[in-house]
Parts: sequence; structure tokens; C-alpha cells
Amino acid sequence: MKLKTIIKLVFTLLVPSIINSQNMPSQIRMDSMKYVCTELITNENDGVVGICLDTPANFSDHLYIIDFSNIGAGTKNAFRFSILSSSSPPPVFRNLIRNKFRFYNNKIFIKHALGLSASGQILISLDRASGSFWYKGIQEEPLFALNEQANSAVLVSGVSGFANLIKILVLNADTGENLWSMGYSTTNLQNEELSPLLTSFHTRPMEGHFIGGILSEMNTASGNYLTNAFILNVAHDGTPLAWKTFGSNLSFEQIYSGQDGIYALCKTDKTYSFNSNVENLVLLKLGFDLTPIWSKVFYAEEFEFNNASLNVADDGTLTLGYSTFGHFPTILAKLDASGNILWQKGYPLYQPELDPLSDGALLMLSRVSSSWNSIKNIISKTDTLGNIENCQTFESCLESTDISLTVGAFNIEIVNADWDTVAPNELLLDTVEFSFSTYCDFPSPPIPDFFAPDTICVMDSITTFGLGNEYAHGTSWHLIGNGVDSTVTDSLVFSHHFDVPGNYSLSQTIWYLGCSHFSERSITVLPPLEVALEVEGDLCEPPANLLVQSNRPLYNFMWNTGDSLHSIEISQNGVYEATVSDGYCISEAKIDTQFVSIVLNGQPALTLPMDTSICEQELPFGLAPTSSFTNEFFLGNIPQGLPIQLNAAGEFEIAALIEGCLFSEVFTLGTEDCSPAIYFPNVFSPNGDGINDSFFPQGNNFVPIGLSIYDRWGGLIFESKNSNLFWDGGRASVGVYAYVFEYAAERTGKVEKTYGSVMLIR
Repeated sequence: MKLKTIIKLVFTLLVPSIINSQNMPSQIRMDSMKYVCTELITNENDGVVGICLDTPANFSDHLYIIDFSNIGAGTKNAFRFSILSSSSPPPVFRNLIRNKFRFYNNKIFIKHALGLSASGQILISLDRASGSFWYKGIQEEPLFALNEQANSAVLVSGVSGFANLIKILVLNADTGENLWSMGYSTTNLQNEELSPLLTSFHTRPMEGHFIGGILSEMNTASGNYLTNAFILNVAHDGTPLAWKTFGSNLSFEQIYSGQDGIYALCKTDKTYSFNSNVENLVLLKLGFDLTPIWSKVFYAEEFEFNNASLNVADDGTLTLGYSTFGHFPTILAKLDASGNILWQKGYPLYQPELDPLSDGALLMLSRVSSSWNSIKNIISKTDTLGNIENCQTFESCLESTDISLTVGAFNIEIVNADWDTVAPNELLLDTVEFSFSTYCDFPSPPIPDFFAPDTICVMDSITTFGLGNEYAHGTSWHLIGNGVDSTVTDSLVFSHHFDVPGNYSLSQTIWYLGCSHFSERSITVLPPLEVALEVEGDLCEPPANLLVQSNRPLYNFMWNTGDSLHSIEISQNGVYEATVSDGYCISEAKIDTQFVSIVLNGQPALTLPMDTSICEQELPFGLAPTSSFTNEFFLGNIPQGLPIQLNAAGEFEIAALIEGCLFSEVFTLGTEDCSPAIYFPNVFSPNGDGINDSFFPQGNNFVPIGLSIYDRWGGLIFESKNSNLFWDGGRASVGVYAYVFEYAAERTGKVEKTYGSVMLIR
């Protein structure tokens, strides 16, 4: 053993204030970002010290022990250990080993890797009241504890490369001198071995040392090893007192002592029906003879177990610190003597180291870093109800369930066990100061709210982002509706393609600090937008209006003409397209328009005969229009065969139907009465004066056949059968004479007679 005091100082400023339980709860941050603090620990008087390293922490030139007796803002004193060496590269402190820090009264014990590998360990004992220290090198990776009553430091190790061996080394706490060492192995070396993987170690002044580890046992049938967690209790002189196994799914993390037994914090990867976590915390209470008193699984939904610490109060109540990974990772729970949760609170600190105090308050050390040169070291102290002054706490949902243990036995024997020690480099001790400021900055707590469109179109897809789920420990999206029942877990976003219209419900559940929070949105998926372009009126003659018809109201229009209205006026043939939207769905429609008048290319749609006039007797008149484009004609709105029969005189609108369009012209038909019109004078004077000297038929539309004259007694006095019929009176005397005129109707040739009388005067 090498024992050398480099310097001996009296640091009155470093003597702890033994009233830490009276300190107000607070949260502070180291002002410098060039250091990384790895652990906080308390002594029996709730004095607090912390260990810090240079950055990067894996290769630190110095080891700092900071006094946190008063956890508040301001300057804090620290011891600084430096390595004296001329070797190249120089040895460094390495942050590799857990369970490396113990604190009792004013004595601080530190175990650290020293060198460029983890093969060598250095154990340092510092009296912070006097500044004296000793140190020694150990070629092991031990766990260690303090026996305050015997003033001894106890190291325990499972030796790598030597199966079936656990070693204990007891040192004088004041000098570091080896007092005694002892080894333990199982007696059946063929089938059993104590694993060198030790997970916890605790010393109790009266009951001795409690060692937790893994026992491996070979299954001779399968050739595979079965593992069981075990606790070994040995007296202060090394005598084994009790040893038992407690099942294959436990790994002891820490062992604590109470007034009537010990408590073991264990990690388990066993699957439970009440919890889906991969790993959870198991808390055991055992009698000092290792008889189980109660055992519980502590868990929170979507809150994987990472780290835990326990404090046992004199009244039997427990303060449990439980943490997971990431943000908002810490739950502080107060338990009764039976392990039931009395109250709990959550904290936003980042993967902290946890140390409960004797009054039930909690110490937390956490780190936030964006790089090795930008590390925020945050130290928190709650009050006995878990509150931090001026800093927010959060609802948490830690639960517990009773479980049963499978308790077994194994055989053990005492064997010789030597410890390899090495001569470490010399250490130099001096003091430095660090400044701390009040700090309560933390990210906003996760929320389940998200944005999702309330209405979309079928065949569209959505990608929904949570508005605040980044720091959630778990997420679950659930979409239901119209035959869809889809769940997506552990995703910050949700995407879905909707191919069926209808109403859907999308929800997001997030978890943090073990509690679930829920948000829901309704989504209406519209059926396809059906649109068509229609001509308002016809396409006979430009211009015409095109308009959009749809199964839903429309709000946005874009034509290939550049127009953006519901309808447009067109005057040219061509293909017209419109892209429209109802605000959710987009659809397109097009139409090929052809104005018939333009198709005619200047040719007449129809040709009519010239207007004409006919005899009334010739009615009906047959009108025969012609067209190079159709044989469908209309009189007014009535379709007609050819020729079109006109039954009276007048103006007639004659139309040709071409490609659905009526093109019309007006035809005028005149009529006249063409029946014979015969006139005879009722008096004539054949006296040779040249006036009214003859009696003959006058008029038209007739052909004369014969004229007969009779006196008043019926005697025929004149008769003529030629076409030039006239009577010059002859020798007839003055008087009234009767006539008969025979003629043929000029249009029909029908022979008829007309009768009358005439007075002859001289």
C-alpha cells in the first residue's frame, strides 16, 4: 500500500453546514459550461458534495469535489485533484465506473478509473475538514461501501477471468491499510458459479455487508446457463450469514437498510400483463435474514426504467426517485412502510442522478449538453413535499403492483482471495471555486394537440404533425371510421391516404411522466368533385357562355383562357378547359365547342324560292327549301316534310336544323282570287255616238262561249257563239231585254252560264 499526503490543509470554508435539511428548496446551474458533474452524494447529516470532471469527461486532467452544503446560487468551494506524471501521454481520470462515491461525516471516498484504460482503479479518501487524503491503486473494478461503525472501507469485486469467486477487501478508513480480505464461491463448481457481474453492495453497521449479484447455474440437460439474482449477507468479519436467490429476471441495482430490514432496488425485464415496458423497477423489502416481506413492481406507462434511488426514513416511510430517459424523466414518490404510493410529483430534469435526503427531500443532478464544450450542470433540491421554489412540478402517474418472488438457495464456501494493488501516480490537491446561478429553464411540457384538416377530398393524403409531442415518452395515433382502424405508435407524425369518403376520427395519445394525455379531431372526407362544362344556350352563333356545373358549390376557377370566373364568353371554336375547386377537392373538365355558323364557312344554311303570289284557287302552295347541310326543315317550330305545304298567303319562317341549330329565312306568299269575274252593263244606247253603243261581257278569268238575247216575252232575238260576243241592239226597240251568257272558267275550263237583263235606249 502506498500512502502519501501531498498537502495538508485546513479548509474551514469547506466544513459543511449541518443544517442542510433547513435549506430552502432550489435549483441552480453551474455558470461555466466546460465541466461535467457526474454524481451527488450526501452524508448522514445531509451534507452534499458533488464530483465533476473536465470535459470531455472520459479523459479529464482533474477531479473536482464541490461542496453543495447550501444548494443555492452563489460561489461554491471545491477540492481539485491533479495527477503528477511525466509520462506521455499523461494519465487521466476516466468516468467509467458506477458506485464510485461514498460520503460519511467529513470523509469522502472516491473510486475512479485512472489511466487511458479502465484496467486500473484508484481509491481516494479525503477528509474535507482537514484537507488530508490518502489513495491507493487497485487492479480491480470493485463496488465499495463504508462501515462507519468500524471506520473501515469495504470493497467487493467479482474477479474477471476467475469464475465462481467474489472477493471482499476491508481497509482502514483513516489510512487505507488493508485489514483483511476474503473470497466466496459456490461448492458445486461443475454446475454453479457466482458471476463476476456484481450489481450492488451495502454495509449496515450491525448486520454486516449485503452483496447483490448474479448466480449462474448450468442446466445439464440443455447445456445452457440459467441465471438468478442473489443477495449474500456476510458479517463484518467476513463470515457468511445468509444467502438466497430471488428469481431469474432481477438485477440488483442498489441495496438500502431500514430499521427492520433491507430494501433492494432491482431492474427487471420480465413481461407483465399490466405493463408493456421493456424494463421496470422492482422494490423488495427483506428481513435481515433475507426473508421476503413484500415485493412490488413500480412502473409508469411508456416510462422505461433507467435509474432509481431510495431513502428510508426513521418512521419507515420511503422516498423513491424513479427516472427514465429523455426529457421530463423524473418522478419523486413518497411511499408508506408497505411500499404504497402516498403522493408523487414529476420533474423536467434531464436523465438525472437521484439522491433522496433523510427528510424525504430529493437531490437531482442533471446535465444538458449540445457539445462537450457546452454543458449545463443542473442541481436541484426539493422540499419534503417534492416542490422546488419558483420551479414548476408536474403531474406524474407512477403505479405499483404486488408480485411474488421465487426464493431459492445455493451452496457457498469461503476461499482465499488476494487483491492486486498497483502504485498510482502521485496526486496534487488544491482548491478552486465555481459559481452557480438560479435556473428553472426547461422545455415546454408535451401536449397531445395536433393540427389536422377537418375536411379533405377522397384520394388525398394527410401528414399530421403533433404541436408539442417532441418530448413525449410515447405517442399513439389512432384513426377510425369507414372500415379503417389504424394505430401508429412511437411516431411524431401520422400519415394516411384516404380512398373512401366519409367521417373519420383521428386522435393522438401522448405519455410523459407516466401519464397519458389525449386529443381528438374529426375529419370529413368528401366524395369526388364532379364537374362538367356546359353551354348556356346553344352554339349556333357566337358569342356563347360556357359555365361550370358541379355536385357541390365551387369557389375557385381557372380556365385555359386565363379567366377565373364561374362562366366565360366565347366566340371561337376550340377546346376549353377549366380547373375548379370547392376549397378541398380539385377537378378538371373540358369541352370541344363548335359554332355551327362558323362551320358553315359562309355558305347559306338554307335556300328558299323567291317570294311569289298565286291564285287562291291554287292553294295549298308547295314550298321546297334546299340546304347543303341538312334535309330537316321546320315551319315555325314544327318539323316538315318536303315540300312544305302553305295553305294561305302570308310571311312564313322556314328553318333548317343543322347540328341542333335552327337557321331560318322568311318566305312571303301572296294570293289572289282567280274565279271568273263577268260584268255586263245594265243600260246601253246603240245610237252610233260612240258611247256605250254595244252590249258585251266584260271582266276576266273566263272564255266566252255564247251570248243569247231575249225579249220580254221570251223570244230569242240575238245569239252569238264566237269569242267576240257583243250585241249592237240591231233593230230592237227601246226596252228591257234578258240575256244568257255561256262561258268557260279560264283556270278550270268549267262551262257555266250567267243570266241578267239590260235596258236598251236610243
